[in-house]
This record gives sequence, C-alpha cells and structure tokens, in this order.
Amino acid sequence: MNKNLIDDMLIQEELRRVHPIAVHGDLPDMIQEDLRQWALKNDHQLDDSDNGVFVLHAIDRGWMQANFTGMEIYE
Repeated sequence: MNKNLIDDMLIQEELRRVHPIAVHGDLPDMIQEDLRQWALKNDHQLDDSDNGVFVLHAIDRGWMQANFTGMEIYE
C-alpha cells in the first residue's frame, strides 16, 4: 500500500479523535418533553424569554438545592 495513503489515513483518524463533532443525544429531548408536560400540568406557559418556568421545573424535580453551587468540596 502507498505510504502516503496510509499516512493520510492516520492523520485523518487523528483529526477525528482530536476534534470530535458534537452530537445531539436523546437526553435534551427527554428533558424538553418532561418540561412541556410539567408546564401543562401546572398551568405554566413555556416562554423562552422567562427563565422562571425552567427554574420552577428544576426545583420541582429536585435538580436545584438551596446554598449549593456544585463547586463544594466534601472531605
């Protein structure tokens, strides 16, 4: 096989490894659907300009906790 071809293939593979492409998975879709159902059940309007519905949904699901930033270190 041509050495240049093999080198080119190795370079292309290394570029794919170093620069991965972001892929949209199922989790964001599942959370969006859960938010939509929660908003309908609780008589809230989904409005992108109002962050309050997202915060209320996160609190109701237990995803937000008081005095917790996620940067705490426990020993």
